[in-house]
Amino acid sequence: MSSHAWRPMRWMSVLLWLTIGWPALFYVVRACLTGWEVLSETSRLTVTFVHTVAFAFGTVSVVLPVALLLSHLLFRSDLPGRHLGVWLVVLAAVIPAPVRLVAWRAFLGSLHWWPLATGPVGIFPSASNLALAIFLESALVMPWAVLVLGSASRWAPTRLEEDASTMWPGFGVWCRATWPAVRPTSALAAGVVLVHAWSDIVVADHLRILTFAEEVYLQTIAGGEDRQARSVVATLPGSALLALIFVFLCPLSDVRTATLDPTQPTYVYRLRRWRSAALCFVWATMTVLIAVPMAGLIARAGMEYGAVTSPQPHWSWQALASRLVHACAEHWTLLGRSAVVAGGTGAALAVFSTLAAWLGRGHGLLASAQWAVAASAWVLPAPIIGLAIAEGIQVLLRLPGGWLTAWALYDHPSPLPSMWALTLRYFWVGLAIATALVRQIPRNLEEQALVDGGGVWGSLYLLVPLLYRVAAIVCLTTSLLCLGEMAASWPAATPGFETLAEHVFKQLHFGAEPELAALCLVLTLLTGLFGLPIVGWAGQGWQISSLLKTAKRL
Repeated sequence: MSSHAWRPMRWMSVLLWLTIGWPALFYVVRACLTGWEVLSETSRLTVTFVHTVAFAFGTVSVVLPVALLLSHLLFRSDLPGRHLGVWLVVLAAVIPAPVRLVAWRAFLGSLHWWPLATGPVGIFPSASNLALAIFLESALVMPWAVLVLGSASRWAPTRLEEDASTMWPGFGVWCRATWPAVRPTSALAAGVVLVHAWSDIVVADHLRILTFAEEVYLQTIAGGEDRQARSVVATLPGSALLALIFVFLCPLSDVRTATLDPTQPTYVYRLRRWRSAALCFVWATMTVLIAVPMAGLIARAGMEYGAVTSPQPHWSWQALASRLVHACAEHWTLLGRSAVVAGGTGAALAVFSTLAAWLGRGHGLLASAQWAVAASAWVLPAPIIGLAIAEGIQVLLRLPGGWLTAWALYDHPSPLPSMWALTLRYFWVGLAIATALVRQIPRNLEEQALVDGGGVWGSLYLLVPLLYRVAAIVCLTTSLLCLGEMAASWPAATPGFETLAEHVFKQLHFGAEPELAALCLVLTLLTGLFGLPIVGWAGQGWQISSLLKTAKRL
């Protein structure tokens, strides 16, 4: 951007994100001052480090090759039924993580394969627990990795691929033309999977994998500020390393806009004799991601125990329908709260991320500052974000005008603390999506508006037809992510305001009971209907070609 009028707005965006994120900085500094002695506890840190590394890198090693192959088969090949496969991947992605964990526990519990929590946790995690934890974590993050890699594969230069196809067979085209274009995004996708395993607690808590995030969660449950501070300090070296990696990865994953041509169709790989094997692989994966866990939910929700007519446990449609109706009637407030938190957070992230991506385009220092803030919040274990927001609210209560903070964030059930935590948590996701899309908008549109005397607001008005598409994609994607997030929001949540993800996570400690399975089925149906609009965007590479066509009309 060439106009000096943009400069105040650019730095206002940094000021905005520092205003939102100051509790995390304040809480981390305060924890360092009181809990730095934990760095001398080598035995404790060794156990946590071994569990975290085994869990995180095991998940990456499973997810990345499978997601890379599956994404190219669904997005770039002539595989029959690939559009249905994309829809199923999107459906798996929009189902909240706690719900899918309940589904897997219901299925594995019916086969008596769910491990029991017995004995102390050693320096090495139990082989069966670790293998199951890696499998479940891979199943949770696989759909999003497939969507990211599949959309990025459409950004490969089509003309280069067609030229390569005249000299090499299909795999040679992929190696020489497609892979160099998607390699940076593949590295970024691997980093996203790594951070998810590093910072989340949904799987680790139930299978006794003592990761750094799980350590923070356990110390928070146990109580005591000193214990919390020590667990937070233990996570900081790894979080700092991951933040640096992401700050350097994000510029490497820039979309190569010079090669994008909206009028040229995407190159399609012909499977030929590999079609049958590809079909078997794709539908076997879809069965694992969707069919098996959903079958476990339906089977558990319809079980009837101790009936008068049949003392033996058996499955019935009447029991399933009764529990579904009861779940809707009893938990509709939880559904409403979750929708408010997810929708409000998605809307806030849509506005903030789109403006941040637009203002940071072509301004290296500002973009680096935004990526640094976003990456620092993204790599922190999720419970730390919630604890930081709760601590920040306590600070605001002691300031002049604290009565207003108490009314909005403390004294009454309110969605605002949870939305604050989730906004900080998923700013990186929104900024990454918005940046990838905003960089497709030609610069000459803004320059023409400035030359014509439109000024800052005139150029923004001209670009609204493009930016609202970006904001809509960011809003929908982050809302779906927030719908299943509880690790970051529960420490900051006000008493009496519990989301559905938090309720499911707590009830799962008592097992996948039929009532809980029915509630998860209701949430699955609702999120499936809510996530349908994303199918078109996922199947068209996040509407990049549509953005470019709209830009050409303008």
